[in-house]
Amino acid sequence: MSKINKKLIIFLVMFGVISFFVVPVLATDYGYKATGGAAGLKSGEITNIVGNLIGAGLSMIGVLFFALMLFGGVTWMLARGNQEMEKKAMDTITGAIIGIIIVVASYAITNFVFTGIMGENNTG
Repeated sequence: MSKINKKLIIFLVMFGVISFFVVPVLATDYGYKATGGAAGLKSGEITNIVGNLIGAGLSMIGVLFFALMLFGGVTWMLARGNQEMEKKAMDTITGAIIGIIIVVASYAITNFVFTGIMGENNTG
């Protein structure tokens, strides 16, 4: 037998063994909507969920760029006159500021689009 045939047979046997153990799931409602409603969570439309995820993601990216800007500032302070380190620090700060501007613009565009679609602010 060739190598390809052996691999194919092994794959088919493994697939058959794994498929043998697949059992149907008898899912039921365990009262998650009532629990979430009691906790004050929104039972959501997909636009709310997507808007919140986009808002949270952009917030995390904004925090990342802010931390990068702080890192560039600390690097600049620790350069002690070293022109090469100062240039790297300034490039880091410039990149971080550009990143923050892009994140804020992305958030504004997302907010504008979701307000146009749903008539309300859904971006968190």
